[in-house]
Amino acid sequence: MKNRGLLFFILLSAGLFISSCFIPTPLANKDYAHLYTQKSLKIEPVYKVFHLTNTKSRLYLFTRSEKLLFAKPIDADSIQSRISVHYRLFSSSVSSALLDSATFLFTHNKPMRDIVFTDSITFLSNLGNEYALELIIRDLNRKEEFEDVLIIDKTKNSNEQFFLLKQKDNIIHNHYNVRPNEKISINFFDTSVSELNLKAFTHEFPIAIPPFSEMHELDYALKFDSLYSVKKSLNEGFTFSINKEGYYFIKTDTAQYKGFGFYSYNESFPGFASFEEMIGPLRYLTTRNEFETLMQSKDSKLSIDKFWLELSGNKERARELIKQYYSRVQNANYYFTSYKEGWKTDRGMIYIIFGSPNFVTRNGNIESWTYGEQNNYRSLNFFFTNQQKSMNSNDFKLERNPLFKDDWMQAIDVWRQGRVYNPYN
Repeated sequence: MKNRGLLFFILLSAGLFISSCFIPTPLANKDYAHLYTQKSLKIEPVYKVFHLTNTKSRLYLFTRSEKLLFAKPIDADSIQSRISVHYRLFSSSVSSALLDSATFLFTHNKPMRDIVFTDSITFLSNLGNEYALELIIRDLNRKEEFEDVLIIDKTKNSNEQFFLLKQKDNIIHNHYNVRPNEKISINFFDTSVSELNLKAFTHEFPIAIPPFSEMHELDYALKFDSLYSVKKSLNEGFTFSINKEGYYFIKTDTAQYKGFGFYSYNESFPGFASFEEMIGPLRYLTTRNEFETLMQSKDSKLSIDKFWLELSGNKERARELIKQYYSRVQNANYYFTSYKEGWKTDRGMIYIIFGSPNFVTRNGNIESWTYGEQNNYRSLNFFFTNQQKSMNSNDFKLERNPLFKDDWMQAIDVWRQGRVYNPYN
């Protein structure tokens, strides 16, 4: 298998800053709703940023071969995928100052089975700064593209972008879902560090509370169950293994709040390994008594089928409800998992009950979801704030409001009437 990246166009040299070059801010007025709609994305890449040195960073791009279209170019002897990655590097997430721009072409021969392709782009970045990296990724064979923006955080040498996690010499790319009882190795930016602290959270985290609630997540949920010290060896560097499912958080100093988190769930994740695991997400739709009955059932599959059949009235509608509901749950796990499974998070809860938002915008640490038309007072808007001191950079908290109660109850009623809830769709 041949993997090559060809730099074929550079707009600005990598380290050049042109103060007079101002274009629209990369995060402003862009709609990112397509990123949360799986059917609209064929490529579905996964990213990993790793800071190599004080002045260089690397973006890893992971794509599954089954998501790509393979064709035979006129100038090639084999069937290939052709992915172009165009990036623009801005001085910050709220600045219009363009620092660098380039386009790369990555080609891969068609494999005999589904595999993950790994490509990378190295760019200049200075320690102590934060940048915004705008990406336009195109499947040239399929003639489709999508955009995304990544925050390149080099302000402190302790966040997740200073760590690179590997198993069997492969970079962990599946949202940091690692296999238990297999050796894990870590590359860390600062080679002078000889010891890392590893916190293990193997208890169950609570699910999100309704959007109108004024309650708060219990403090015990963020208390770790075990604390380990991982020392660097001369031959292998930082290596260790885990034997329990859960969330793990690595820091260079116990006094710091920044670090690198990864989790270990079942191999089916973001799907489910058992029918027992499928009961949890039903809590959003059930009464307390109904949920306790489901949890105490000796036959989870039979209880789940019975629950949906009673809501829908017939087997055909029940099958469709199950398909749609658990598709949303799986998508929530894929998109929103942080230190807990995606379906338990605030964004996951809203996504499962209300579906994909019509519009998604980002402004600094705020992500806004709109169901309906933008700037229409009849539309439903949710605002999520990224938690800067969280154990995971994908942790967003909903700005709750008692006014959401009517919308929430309406959505739950529709589900319980045996219909899939899709507001404004």
